[in-house]
Amino acid sequence: MRLAGSLAQASQHVISHSLVEAARSKAIAIKAPAKVTEMAGEGLSGSVDRRLIILGHPDFVARQVGVNDLNFNERFLGSTQVAVGIDGTHAATLVFIDALRPDAESALAAFRRQGVKRIVLVTGDRAEIAEAVAQKLALDECFSGVSPEGKLEIVGQSAAAGKS
Repeated sequence: MRLAGSLAQASQHVISHSLVEAARSKAIAIKAPAKVTEMAGEGLSGSVDRRLIILGHPDFVARQVGVNDLNFNERFLGSTQVAVGIDGTHAATLVFIDALRPDAESALAAFRRQGVKRIVLVTGDRAEIAEAVAQKLALDECFSGVSPEGKLEIVGQSAAAGKS
């Protein structure tokens, strides 16, 4: 957790923020990473204590450490799984359980009262996570597994079609 948390500081992704927060809450001393490279929608790599750390989507980490596959653990369906590679080896898979913000339903209800007719979820999360959230919040449409660039494209298409 120390090495992954140290690297995660360099990312603005919400999962990275959660990882850093978890490390700090356990009083784990994290260090500043070096030589960080972030691949949007996939993960990041960098060095901590002269060790190569890779953090991100299991497919991304699998490619980086030279294994065929780091399958999602079926026990944790509905969660977000983040793989960690250390010095070219898969070292761990971290599991994050998604929770809706307590004010999510009331915020969406406020949008609807203000005349917003269509509320859409566009996320990089896996389909089963996104669809569960969309159903719970009664959203009009759901796009899952979307890259950051793909999110911009969907928003642009929606605006062009007059649906924004």
